[in-house]
Parts: sequence; structure tokens; C-alpha cells
Amino acid sequence: MMRTILGILIFALCQIPLGASAGYTLYLKSFGEWTVFCSLDEPTQRKTCVLSAPAPSIPAPAPGPRVQVDILQGARGGPVIRLQIHHVLDAARPVVLRVDDNADHARRAPRTGGAEWTGEQAGQLLKEMTKGGALAVRFFSPHEATARERFFSLAQFPQALATFRKTAKRLGAQ
Repeated sequence: MMRTILGILIFALCQIPLGASAGYTLYLKSFGEWTVFCSLDEPTQRKTCVLSAPAPSIPAPAPGPRVQVDILQGARGGPVIRLQIHHVLDAARPVVLRVDDNADHARRAPRTGGAEWTGEQAGQLLKEMTKGGALAVRFFSPHEATARERFFSLAQFPQALATFRKTAKRLGAQ
């Protein structure tokens, strides 16, 4: 009797839709610390491309807060640089992107760690990144006087950016 009830329960749980949509990888290539990833969302037929750092890695990246930089095309076709820090931040202090010895590009971020650069500032950052050697991400944790920093090599960034733009255009990605 118990087996029958358990079997019916398992069968019923398997019938519940989980809400995840199917998607396909259309393009994936890494350039040092940067990865171009393009995908298709099957239900909407929407194609997207993103250029991200750090590149996926196994084993897991170094200990400490995980920091991710994404470059995408904005709604109007211009670049968007999105920073996500998977760590609680001090919202009273800005997060900063800096390429080599260039000026800081600062933004306020909520405690949850997300910030975006768009328009002219994103364009300027991309120019600096194309010519630069390292991208520094600086942020503060609550109740800490010293900033934390994470660095990304830009050695292969120009090739990654060119591939991202060419592939997004070829695929008609947003």
C-alpha cells in the first residue's frame, strides 16, 4: 500500500511543470579570461550574445567574492557593461572599474552588488579595455576600511570583443 501511494506521489510530482524554458548554445568560445556566449531561447526565438569574464573554469575560481563582468548590446544597440559582485556590498561607497592607470569609472551599487555602465561611459571603457593590460574591479564590504579588488587580464580582450560583435551581428542577436 505504501509503495502504491509513494509511486502515485512521485508520478504526480513529475507532472508539475518547472517553468524552465529550453535553450540552445549557438556559440561558445573563450579568449583567456573572456568568453563569448550566444544562445537561443526556444520559446521566444530570442537570440542573445554576451562577452563575459571570468571564463568558466573547473575547478571553481579562487576563494572570495565572485565577480563577473558582462558586455552586451543595449536596447538601442549601444554597449552595456554590467558588473555583478556576488557579495554583500557597502552601498554608501561606489564600485569602480579601472583599466591600467586610466581614470576610475565609478557607480553606486545596491548591497546586492549590481551596476551598469551605458552610453558614452561604456564606450570609453571599451576603448580603454581594448588598449589596456588589466581591468580592476574595486568594491567595499560593509564595515571594512580597505577596498577589495579583482583583476581581469585584457591580453586577449580585443579578439574577444571583435568576435562578440561579429558573431552577434551574424546571428542577429540582441
